[in-house]
Order: sequence, then C-alpha cells, then structure tokens
Amino acid sequence: MTHLRVLVTGVDGQDGHYLSKQLTEQGHEVWGLVHRQHIQELPYARIVRGDLADTSSVLKAVKEVRPHEIYNMGAISHVMYSHAEPEHTLNVNGTGLVRICEAAQHFAPHARIYQASSSELFGNGPMPANEDSPFNPVSPYATGKLVAHQMAASFRSQGLWVTCGILFNHVSPRSGREFIMHKLIDSALKARAEEIDSVPVGDLTPKRDFGWAPEYCDGVIRMLRYSEPTDMVLATGVSVSMRDLGRHIFRAKGLDFEEYAVQDPALLRPVEIFNLQGDASFAQRAIGWLPQMTWDKIADRLIEERQRAQAGIALSA
Repeated sequence: MTHLRVLVTGVDGQDGHYLSKQLTEQGHEVWGLVHRQHIQELPYARIVRGDLADTSSVLKAVKEVRPHEIYNMGAISHVMYSHAEPEHTLNVNGTGLVRICEAAQHFAPHARIYQASSSELFGNGPMPANEDSPFNPVSPYATGKLVAHQMAASFRSQGLWVTCGILFNHVSPRSGREFIMHKLIDSALKARAEEIDSVPVGDLTPKRDFGWAPEYCDGVIRMLRYSEPTDMVLATGVSVSMRDLGRHIFRAKGLDFEEYAVQDPALLRPVEIFNLQGDASFAQRAIGWLPQMTWDKIADRLIEERQRAQAGIALSA
C-alpha cells in the first residue's frame, strides 16, 4: 500500500484515536490537528497546531502537512451543549469543514477529504434511514453538521474529493463519560456498591442504534478509499430504547433499573429525537462493511472494561 500523509482533526477524541491507531498500523504518517495547549503528545500521531474555528491556523496546518487524506472528526459533539452554545457549535461543526476544504484547494488539491456527518441529521424522519432519507435537524449540533454535509457536496461539485460518512451512535471505552451508555454503567456500578440509591434520567423512550467505534472507524477508512466520493451510512440496523438499555446494564449487576431511575427535567432535551435506526446496506455492498458488535454485546464489553479500569488493568481497546 502507498505510504500516505494523513491529517486527522479531533484526533484527541474517540474516533480520532481509533482512526490514527488504525492508520498508523497500516504504515501511514498520521498528523493530528490539536488546539488544546496541554496536549503535548499523542500515541499514534504527530501534532500540528490548529483550530477548526480559526481560518489561518487551518490553512497553516494543511500547508505544513500537505496531506493525501484528511479526516475531519473534530466537532462540538454533545447535543445538549450545542443548545447552550449554538453560535460556537455552528462555527466548528459547520464552517470548520469549509475552512478545511478551502485550505485543501490551496495546498492539497488532490487530497481525499472525509467529513464526519451524523445520524442526528435525520431528526424524527422515517426509519431506518439511508443515504436518500430526508434531513430534519432539530439541534444546533445537527444543524451545523447539515451545513458541513451540504458544503461537502458543493466542494465535491468543484472537483474536491469529499466523502461524508453518516454514522449512527458508536461508543467504546474512550467515548465521553457524559454519553448515555457510560452514564448508565457508572450509575449501575455505584448502585451495586451502594454509593447511590437513585439515578437521575431524562426521557427513557427514545431509541438509538449503537455500534462499536473501532468497527466504524474501519468503515470510515474504507469509504474514503472507495472508487468515488460519496455519502455512506454506517449503522447496525437495530435500535434500543434508553429504558431497555438501562434495564440490561443494571441487570448485569444484579439490579432492577426501575427501582433506581428518577426522571430529572434538567436532563430532557429541548427537542427530542425518538428513534434513530440506520440502513447500512449500501456500505455493505460497496465496501464490504458489516458490523459484528450489537448493542448488548457493546454494553457488556464496556461494563467489563470499566471493571478492568477500576482494578487498574489497562484498557484492551
């Protein structure tokens, strides 16, 4: 395989970590765009300083690296935060890609660019959703992602190779502790240790399609190397309600979730999406991508990983 120089934004996040790891293992030279000054080194990437909200720094980074591939994984990733900071969210999630594409036009016109789109684009539309499903974003997070998704098509029409991966929820030991599966696991372990006697929850009726992040990052690399730039959905095709997810996690620790769950109005989204379920049949046909991890296996794996971490054993992923 040809040795490539690769630039990954959001390299210090979950997907950035797994992407840089997999790309390094393939023998490529990986650079990670980092704007947090306290990050001085990365396990699988060289650091180049930059900020998706700052045009000059993005131009400088792309000029320095001259990448063959760019993976734009950087984003304001928490939906609730996006409601509190809509302007900043739109600037990073939406206009960040515009800065990358304009920099590529100047300094890496033949680079292949990957844009991390999101299942949140579909809102409360018909499910399961595929590449032809209508978009209906209901949060600043999703609106920013839609801006980037539409601008990707615009730059594609101008000759840039821009591929958009519409990924449904995917988690790992490295995903943020503020996300629902990790929050439920934390609560179950604390309840089992009798450290808490109740768990504040939001709406438990919404359903999500959960996948395993390392598998999704493998799919991302495959789709960017597909024969043409396009849009692809990655999903398991199965969604689970937050209530059933909580029941499964607490049952694994010998507990009854319903005895602990107490609704907290502060955890309710301003606008809720009630079901996200994806149809990844195009990715299966085009790039041979087929996920192996189901939501229950993922939850069990994360419980095991958390217990390993508490015991001082290194993460296995």
